Amino acid sequence: MQEMLKRIDVSKDLKEGALVYEKSWGSGVVRQFDPFYGKVVIDFDTKQGHRMMLSYASECLRLMDEEHLHSIRRRDPERFNDMLENHPDELIRVLIRSYGPQPIQNVQSILIPVILAEGDWKSFWERARKALKKDPLFEIPRKRNEPLRVLKVEKGYNEHWYARLRKERDMQEIIRSVDELVNAKDRPEITEDFAEVLSNRLAFVVKGAGSRLPGLAARAVMAARELNIQAEEMDTDRLLSALLDEEAFLSAIRDVPAKEIRRLLNHLRAVDHEHMEALLLRLIPQLDMPVLNETLPLLMEQGRTEEVAAIIRDLTKERQVADVEVLYWIYRHPDVMAQWNLGGLPELVRWLLRVLNEQLAGEKLKTQNLIRDAFERKDWLKSVMESMNHTEAREFMRRVKDSIAWDSITQRSIMANLIKMKPELQEVVAEDRAPEKNNLTGRVTSNHSYYERQDQLEHIITVEIPEVAKEIGVARSHGDLRENFEYKAAKEKQAFLLRRRAELESMLSQVVPSDFSNVPFGLVAQGAGVLLEYADGHQERYYILGEWDRDEALGIISSESRLAQKLIGAKEDDIVQVPSSLEEDQECRVLAVEPLSEAVRTWIEMQ
Repeated sequence: MQEMLKRIDVSKDLKEGALVYEKSWGSGVVRQFDPFYGKVVIDFDTKQGHRMMLSYASECLRLMDEEHLHSIRRRDPERFNDMLENHPDELIRVLIRSYGPQPIQNVQSILIPVILAEGDWKSFWERARKALKKDPLFEIPRKRNEPLRVLKVEKGYNEHWYARLRKERDMQEIIRSVDELVNAKDRPEITEDFAEVLSNRLAFVVKGAGSRLPGLAARAVMAARELNIQAEEMDTDRLLSALLDEEAFLSAIRDVPAKEIRRLLNHLRAVDHEHMEALLLRLIPQLDMPVLNETLPLLMEQGRTEEVAAIIRDLTKERQVADVEVLYWIYRHPDVMAQWNLGGLPELVRWLLRVLNEQLAGEKLKTQNLIRDAFERKDWLKSVMESMNHTEAREFMRRVKDSIAWDSITQRSIMANLIKMKPELQEVVAEDRAPEKNNLTGRVTSNHSYYERQDQLEHIITVEIPEVAKEIGVARSHGDLRENFEYKAAKEKQAFLLRRRAELESMLSQVVPSDFSNVPFGLVAQGAGVLLEYADGHQERYYILGEWDRDEALGIISSESRLAQKLIGAKEDDIVQVPSSLEEDQECRVLAVEPLSEAVRTWIEMQ
């Protein structure tokens, strides 16, 4: 009934000049309203002259009142521009009042590109956030997926706050609220009645989260301990002692947010520091990067440096796959190479290059990507080259040249930087090392893309270069070359074609064609399809081929794309983080690893 009344209101007030909003098209102005034919024409921000049937318009359109963000933008541009330039916090308040509570990524999508250019967003939000943090009636959540809110009354930890907490059933919201209380600067005294509410709700989280959400349960225990909540159902020492079991500890520490890791380690140490430190030493090879970043400094602060050094010496000798985290930690703390007798930078570089060629997934793949990025840092490369003798530098260049860790453009950029530092390394690049055909461990692309580039090269050699040579000859016949524009243009075109010819010849000599047949399945890899499911339920299917392959319609992506790099090495039911249009990666689940479709196989063989 309410929805029907809303449609009637829209139909009644829909007229020329009315300001409307539609979730897909954004804001717009009614240009033409024709009740006789039941049609309406709207000039949206993103599409002018959009036609709608009146029956559909009444369902999907919402009329904007005078204080709606886009109403102000259209009817009072002076006020709107003043907010945009001088009071970004007020513009955000108006937006939240217009659209209701919104997470920051929704706010960003509402403003870009109609109101803000993408490049202006960061500085705009920093100015707005700085002012909004001082406003007691505006709530900025800790997590990006939680909504910004304009509050009706100033937040306080009073009877009303505890009454709302008592009724709360969302475990995440309970922890968020209690953590705010824990961190409040002027925390009021917790009465016996209030303590009972906190104990009840935190026990509810511990029981509800259990082994399914161990990080959430651990945060509930920590909050109870910090608020000095003592109750039989919240025996914090007993609950924390249970986390000193190896399996329980790994589950909990990997499930808490990175900023909570040190907090949990400190609580566990307070319960049984000897047991916890021994557990950490034993688990170093299994710890993910965020945990390792907190664990190693903590152990060294407690006088366990020699034990940590001995473990890492053993790991670097054994070179287990799990050491990708340890290797990155060493890269971030290069002084330990000499202090712990691990060798020097040349040894570290060999370890890093070796781990870059491994197929990893999950947190290990994230760390591998950080190592990959390190080789693009010119200052670090300079220190590496200065630490190497002639033989070590040549071997380093060979390893970079033969590596499959980067896309071809990035790889050439790294080699160019090395040559600038040591020009004699150009000889290594010129060495002929043709890879074996159909070796998927080397640099490959599909038959389709390989022969397409081969055709481009042939066309340049047999058609374009001879044609430009004729143009140069004709231009010469016109006389004075100093003032001859046609001659200069033809020479520039010739230089471009010769560069392109050399580039294509180099690319074709380093990459081999493949039909991606007989690819083993189990893990996501080159020559495999992958079906992903996102948090909102929608699914996407991709086929990962070689370096030069891409076809959006068929879902074909290059093995060197960011998306492919995030997926390679994953298996069915793995949760992976993939690139998105937002600032942060997006989480999804690998539903299936599949063979290539017939359409993709046909595409591969197209020549």
